[in-house]
Amino acid sequence: GVLLAVLTCENEAEEDTGIPLVDFAAEDVDELAYSGNNVDVTLLKGSEGNWMLDSDPALPLDQAKVTSLVEQYAALAALRKLEGSDLAELPEKSAAPQMTITIGAGEKTLALTVDQLNAVADVYYVYDESGAAYTVMRSDLATLSKSPRDLYKTQTLTDKTLSDVASMQVNDLQFTQTD
Repeated sequence: GVLLAVLTCENEAEEDTGIPLVDFAAEDVDELAYSGNNVDVTLLKGSEGNWMLDSDPALPLDQAKVTSLVEQYAALAALRKLEGSDLAELPEKSAAPQMTITIGAGEKTLALTVDQLNAVADVYYVYDESGAAYTVMRSDLATLSKSPRDLYKTQTLTDKTLSDVASMQVNDLQFTQTD
């Protein structure tokens, strides 16, 4: 029984959430920019705390979706930091990385570069601005590249209900509701 308790405690202690890559809280983030995977997005937090696209500030964004995305970026963690002989075995950095990420919180800014995929380990090599190399699970990065379309707030075009509509025209087709 004692051996089982010791092994259980050791397994719980070994559960690690990884090495945090972002050293500030999600609620402090006021700028998030990422590019790669056919997207180039810069999100800014306005003075009222609402998120907007830098390229189109008037576009209504789903604030819950954007906040969730910012939280995912702020929680990004590496499996391990590569040092010593591990660094020597890394492939050379590619000229066109998979993704670049910039996260800003006030005066602090963090830049990350997602480079090549190690398909055997299912990890990407990620470099911070100091050149330190980390491994990050591919699944952790898979959902982070949202296009602006993914972040749009659904818009209602009319306030009419079905019972309000007596007739409707779509291009050359005319519809009329009868009893």
